[in-house]
Amino acid sequence: MSENDPCVGATFSSRQFVGDWTESGSTVVTTLAGDGTWTSRGDAAESGSWSYTPWEFTPAKDEIPASAAGQCVLWLRGSDPASSLVYVPLTVTDATLELSYVGRGNTIVWQRAS
Repeated sequence: MSENDPCVGATFSSRQFVGDWTESGSTVVTTLAGDGTWTSRGDAAESGSWSYTPWEFTPAKDEIPASAAGQCVLWLRGSDPASSLVYVPLTVTDATLELSYVGRGNTIVWQRAS
């Protein structure tokens, strides 16, 4: 990831998101690469770019609660601009990403794929 990280000092770092991830019970593997690209393999192949960036720079900027001003989010962009996904990271470990899907409010948990 870029040395000019706009989320320096945030709770998490963009490097923590890099790797292969899957949801429990799913055959889909999503890879967040260190060069800022992502791919999804399984039911349907998808790809695009991703970043850990301040919420106000994403398409979900109108959904920022006052208490989250300045918070960084995980933003996945696909080839179709309408397919952008924005997640608030809740917990990030070497083995697990717990993310809140902005706009839906549900929480997803990605496990490190083996």
